[in-house]
Amino acid sequence: MITLVFTTGAGILFLLSGLFKIFSLKESAATIKKLEILPQVISNSLGIVFPFFEVILGILIILFSPNLIVNFVAACITVLFMVINYKTISERKKS
Repeated sequence: MITLVFTTGAGILFLLSGLFKIFSLKESAATIKKLEILPQVISNSLGIVFPFFEVILGILIILFSPNLIVNFVAACITVLFMVINYKTISERKKS
């Protein structure tokens, strides 16, 4: 039961995060560009495509929470977010 609550919560988090980014695709792409992790062309494309991926992943987590592949992808995306945020924060402290 607890697992269901946590996976559903994570699914809702991805779903809402993606939906809010879809409503502001230009800002989403600009934010990814500002991080300067990837080349400009890739950053722009990723900023436009990624919110839709987040919505799909959120729906998959909610509907197929016991699926190992869905949970693995969600865990990888979460770790990627954490690494990017850590990199951004540590670079700001150096400035």
